[in-house]
Amino acid sequence: MKNKTIVILISAMIVISCASLASAQTNDPGIQERVVEQLKAEVSKLIDESAMPGAAVAIVDDKSILWQMTFGRTHREGGQSITEETLFSIQSMSKSFSALGVLMAVQDGLLDLDAPITEYIPDFTVNSPYEEHPEQRMTLRLLLSHKAGFTHEAPVGGNFDDRPHTFTEHVLSISDTWLRYPVGYRYSYSNLGIDLAGYILQEKAGMPFWDYIQHKVLDPIGMRHSTMDVEKIQASTNRALGHVSDKAEVEDGIPVFIPMISAGGVYTNLIDMARYMQFHINKGVVDGRQVLDRKLIDQMHAAALPEEHQRAGYGLGLVRNLISTTYNLQHGGGGYGFITSMVMYPEIKLGVVTLCNSHETRLNGGRVMEVINRIVEEEFGETKPFPAQPMVDTSRPVSLTDERVAHLKGRYDQNIVIGPKAEEFGITIGRDFYPLKFFLEEGGGLVGVFGNYSEFRVKPPLWGQNGSLVHLNRNSGTCSYYDFHKPEKARDKAGPDKPEWKKYEGRYRMLAWARMRSGMVLIRVRGGYLSCNGMRCFEFEPGLFFTYSGEAIDFRGTIPTFRNIMLIRSQ
Repeated sequence: MKNKTIVILISAMIVISCASLASAQTNDPGIQERVVEQLKAEVSKLIDESAMPGAAVAIVDDKSILWQMTFGRTHREGGQSITEETLFSIQSMSKSFSALGVLMAVQDGLLDLDAPITEYIPDFTVNSPYEEHPEQRMTLRLLLSHKAGFTHEAPVGGNFDDRPHTFTEHVLSISDTWLRYPVGYRYSYSNLGIDLAGYILQEKAGMPFWDYIQHKVLDPIGMRHSTMDVEKIQASTNRALGHVSDKAEVEDGIPVFIPMISAGGVYTNLIDMARYMQFHINKGVVDGRQVLDRKLIDQMHAAALPEEHQRAGYGLGLVRNLISTTYNLQHGGGGYGFITSMVMYPEIKLGVVTLCNSHETRLNGGRVMEVINRIVEEEFGETKPFPAQPMVDTSRPVSLTDERVAHLKGRYDQNIVIGPKAEEFGITIGRDFYPLKFFLEEGGGLVGVFGNYSEFRVKPPLWGQNGSLVHLNRNSGTCSYYDFHKPEKARDKAGPDKPEWKKYEGRYRMLAWARMRSGMVLIRVRGGYLSCNGMRCFEFEPGLFFTYSGEAIDFRGTIPTFRNIMLIRSQ
């Protein structure tokens, strides 16, 4: 049984938090006026600082548009003036629409968030270096919250592949990928889980995914201009073109149709996005009607499958952030010449959307949230961290000389080191060093405590080495993950240094859109190990390697791949 004092303390925190949140649950015209005033100035400044051809911005409350602005043209070299009805690709913001479609199907009894996905697509398989038949443990909840273990790209129809492929062909190629992590191991952002969820919905509904989203999501919310249907998108006479490096779609060959429909296929405009944000601000209510059951939308808005003490993070298609005594919901999108963002503060009845038809813009969700968060904290007080004391039961300390502590020594990712420094044992994060204390949880897990009672836990081992660190951020309530890179004295322990690895050495470029080369990949044999951009790799089978962060490097075919992206040797 956990320490009663801690349980009581956390319960008291929840009560206090709820009471504080109640003070923020208001359509406060003072806050809204300040947000409009300051964002108008900030947006004008960011537009002046950017080279983007066009943009559209709107600020809403729960019922109306408080302010909107359109700027520029649909195409840098011509086109027409952008209006509130101009369609933009919103890229990854589409993920929340796809998640909402799945939840609509759950509400109708068509799908179950926690059933194995093999109940819906029994022939689906995926490769894993950790377990056989990982697909049998996957659920829609894991797919929508980026915890199914997938890498980000598929070999067919991904961000680096503009060959003509269908949504179905793209999703079926997921079976050729290798998981980065065991199913449910940790959060790892991926297009593949969302696309697979959309495909499952398509199969179960017996209609194209984009038709289901139209009938069950867009139409009920009143988003009459929005669509995922590529024929409607291409037929639109009021559509912004994406721009990369000062060039537009028609010059640079930027695709309009992308097979990643579920992960990034929505085209919408300012009017419709205002309604969409109001749908979330009003907790699923549209024109007085509860379109999505309150329990389901609450699940969508909460951190999904949280780690110990986690209060914020990725939910089901949306990210939850704590701010002052309230919270916001947000998501951004970027790619194919577009940058977009939305952020909503349901308890203060406020939302902002930005739509830009260029990669070259400073107008993004981060800048918008900086302005609003500052105003919210001035009104309701600074964001309250957890109390400055350990949340783990401190009655079970673990000595720094304990074997379990010694085993943690080494580097995690590129800038986290656990081990002694100046004869003191601790954790180094970048240039900052913090002494460490360790405690044992009831289940036997080790918890490291440092700084202002920051805490980390260690996931189960991978590759016979330490698992990922899970760092709880006490201020934001979110968790960060750091993968184990190499032991403390890795240089003293040479690897197998197989002679056949020499033929893989060289500089490679990742092939993008079948002709554009971007991203350097350097393969070397160092210390007896194959390395990729300085990351030590593990050979799973001849010609197939994995980086410490679980990404596959495959030399077994005619063209090598890294993260399922084709590599072209440049040296």
